[in-house]
Amino acid sequence: MVIACGVFQLKLHTAFSLKEKRKVTKSIIQKVRNKFNASCSETGLNDSIQDIEVSIAVINSSKIVAEKEVARIGDFIYNHSEAELVREDIEIIYV
Repeated sequence: MVIACGVFQLKLHTAFSLKEKRKVTKSIIQKVRNKFNASCSETGLNDSIQDIEVSIAVINSSKIVAEKEVARIGDFIYNHSEAELVREDIEIIYV
């Protein structure tokens, strides 16, 4: 069993309040949950107005499949979000 974890940091240049940031963050999380079979949550930078941190976890029996899925999610976030993808960290955990 393999767990692929991805942490994505984004920069939201158009937000001037936490409410605007929350709207974009929830939209990103909902889109990922609807399109991919992955767990997704905002995990950090909660008090920063223009910075977003979203973490994703994918569980699979194959390392290659899990890693590709997290990479596809990263590409999806990069192409379908109002925020700029600043940093992407992917970690593989063997269980």
